[in-house]
This record gives sequence, C-alpha cells and structure tokens, in this order.
Amino acid sequence: MKAAARDRSSLVVLAITALLVLPAGLTLRSVLHPAILRPTNPNPTPLGYTWSLLLFLVPIAGLAFWFASRPDLRFPRGWWDYRPEAMMGAPIGAWSNLPLEAPAVWIAVTFTTVIVYEVIKIWKALGRRALEAFFGVRG
Repeated sequence: MKAAARDRSSLVVLAITALLVLPAGLTLRSVLHPAILRPTNPNPTPLGYTWSLLLFLVPIAGLAFWFASRPDLRFPRGWWDYRPEAMMGAPIGAWSNLPLEAPAVWIAVTFTTVIVYEVIKIWKALGRRALEAFFGVRG
C-alpha cells in the first residue's frame, strides 16, 4: 500500500471517529443540571431513541464495512497470540498452557471495575462536587 493511500485511510478513520465522539462530548459537556423528566405522553419519544441509535450505528457499520472490504487492513493470522518472550514463563497447564498473566489481568480488571463503580456510586450518593468529595476542596 502506498504511503499516500495509507495516510488518507488513517485520516478517514480519524475523521469518522471525530464525527462520532465530538458531538457526544459537546452535548455531555453542555448539560450542567439534568432536567426532571415529566412525560406528557405515555410514549414521549416514539422515534427519538431509534434515530439517536441510528446516528451512532450507521457510521460504525460504515467503518466495519470499510475495514472488512480492505484486504490490506486485515489483521495477520495469529495476531492475538501471546508472545512467549514477553511472558513470565509460568503457563497454567490445565488451561491449555495459558500464561499466568492472562487470569491475573482478568482479575485485576474485574476488581478495578467494581471499585470504580462503588466509588462513583458513593460519590453520587454524597451529592457533592468531585473536588469536594475526593479531595475536600470547597469551591
């Protein structure tokens, strides 16, 4: 693949990703105090969720189709394998010689997810700003 075509391809992916992330970021940043929802109709947004989901799924489907139709952008066979030279050398024989690092990462990620969830839940229950709740800074 030529360098110019590769640069153009990466710019296309970057532009589509920016088009997905930028509006969401701007929207979430502009909401200071969420409004109290008072539905006036049993189904106040019959098509609202459908359109918002389509606005996200159509570019994702386009990216997936674009990657799938380009043979030069596919991952090489076996790219997900563990590199033995980067491992500690302690395979778990009962799990098809899975490196010890794999379950260690699974446990660490699960533990971190639960702790982050609990911290955010407690912070939201306190009803304080983040700086005040975590660091005691009043402002």
